[in-house]
Amino acid sequence: MKTSGIIYGINPVYEALSAGIRLEQVLISKNKKNARIEKIISLCREKHINFRFEDESILYRHTDGHQGVIALPVSGPSLLQSPDELISLLDKKEQALVLLLDGITDPHNLGAVSRSAFFFGADCLIADLHNSCPVNDTVHKTSAGASLGLKYLFTKLSAAINALQDASFTVYAAVLDHDAQKITDTQFSGRSAILLGSEGRGIRRHLREMDIEKIFIPRVRTFNSLNVSCAASVLLYEYARQINISKKI
Repeated sequence: MKTSGIIYGINPVYEALSAGIRLEQVLISKNKKNARIEKIISLCREKHINFRFEDESILYRHTDGHQGVIALPVSGPSLLQSPDELISLLDKKEQALVLLLDGITDPHNLGAVSRSAFFFGADCLIADLHNSCPVNDTVHKTSAGASLGLKYLFTKLSAAINALQDASFTVYAAVLDHDAQKITDTQFSGRSAILLGSEGRGIRRHLREMDIEKIFIPRVRTFNSLNVSCAASVLLYEYARQINISKKI
């Protein structure tokens, strides 16, 4: 799965700098002078990030829609090669959180989910090898660079679920099935994996029929579902809330 590695746009670059994403250099258009650009320059100086002013034509060589600023990360996102590699990395962790994404083909959705995953401390995002978008520049922009601080694994989801369960993870599927349990009534295990599907199709049948826990987000109004990134945020928050309470933080 090929990836790129630039962050572009004023807000994404500013937030990447604020979050401490490792950046090699920030390119700023000579034609852009405003208060938000000045804030980016100040952050670069504060964090000792190299920046330079370039003709706008140079920025357009990287991407359109740059708003006069592009950040070049030190390295791209971390792409794991197999479920076994992930399990090895998480072997000693009592609390570990993994997101499984089925059919998330819109890079804006993947970017938004990545942003929430980074914010709430998820260890890895696992997506289907043949049914997902790549981690590209749109993902980096939408996630405000958070994608560059995450681990990703593109693999067969059923195999990933089996490997996680063998490594003492409890796998939860976010569904609207009649036998699903409210997340507020669910006690998440320290080692948890949460499976989310696309807004249109949801989680595929063969995955839903695996031996996994089914959970749902209770709603106030009769409405079909949340956007996948919104649902991910609610589920990630509930896991983090429970784990932090148990740790008395």
